[in-house]
Amino acid sequence: STIHSFFKKVIQKKSLDLGYGTNLSIRSFTHEKKVILRDVINELFTTNNGLKDRNIPIYRYRDLAFECWEKLEEKGYFEKDIENIDFGNDDKHISDSLKTIIQDAVKRYEKLKREENAISISDFNKETEELQKIDKSSNISGFNTKFLFIDEFQDTDNSQINSIAWLR
Repeated sequence: STIHSFFKKVIQKKSLDLGYGTNLSIRSFTHEKKVILRDVINELFTTNNGLKDRNIPIYRYRDLAFECWEKLEEKGYFEKDIENIDFGNDDKHISDSLKTIIQDAVKRYEKLKREENAISISDFNKETEELQKIDKSSNISGFNTKFLFIDEFQDTDNSQINSIAWLR
């Protein structure tokens, strides 16, 4: 199987330990993430008039925030990591705004996932990392896995490597 389908089985098997229900489903959540970002940004801009005077139009913040959020997930950065990330933008105000937007959006997204009893493929790494904190033994009963061969290892990110080492 692919690494994603393997971890999907692991996460679904341990879904109750992760705070989800049985029959955990897999969804894209792309639309929902954009709606969450829109809501966060609208709230931020209506409560903080200073943001309206910046060089970036409000609608661009959503696109920027979505791109950053997707890239962070792709690289294996999770909610706890975002606080310390420097977005590298020359305008500190834009960097701070993006950080605030993404942090709030991630919190709302986590709540939505639990309500919907669903996760996305991009959540596999995060949820597997959570399993490592919960279950130090990596005892995944019901899996008769004697060997784990990782093809295309150069495409494996750090959180996947940590998860594989944990299973070992």
